[in-house]
Amino acid sequence: MRKVKSGQFVIHCGGERHEGLAVDEALALIENAESESLELYRIHRVAEDGRLELVGISVEALKKRDCMVFMRQQRDAAEADYQALSGYADDTPPPCKIEMQLAHAPTLQPQHLVLLIFPTACQTAVGSWLAAADFQPGDTADGSPAVLEAIESAIKQIMLTKYLQPLN
Repeated sequence: MRKVKSGQFVIHCGGERHEGLAVDEALALIENAESESLELYRIHRVAEDGRLELVGISVEALKKRDCMVFMRQQRDAAEADYQALSGYADDTPPPCKIEMQLAHAPTLQPQHLVLLIFPTACQTAVGSWLAAADFQPGDTADGSPAVLEAIESAIKQIMLTKYLQPLN
């Protein structure tokens, strides 16, 4: 039996219950589901006795993208943030798959960015994961679906990309 963790997903579909799904697994199951009676939940908390505290979410929320962006004046500081976040993810895997980019956006101030892109449904879990880190990336930080759209249109160069993977 699969170990379930907070931040993962539960799907009730066609009389079956699928627990402990990563975002990618939940999306694949949803795409292949033939049942119209699909219920999607994010695992908020797992009790010691194995009971799950679930939060209902929409399929659209699972498909939407959100972000956290850490901005630096100096490129070497942004590179150090990228490496620190990469190392943190290796030691403490994120709650969901995150695309991490080191980018340059000359029209923004600060213009050197570390961008974390993830499903909107994982926002709280990603925020908690970042809060547990023992460093503070960025001179400034921001994040939301609207910020993601604005940042992506301002980026002129993506220098590095890495996918941070959760433990499944």
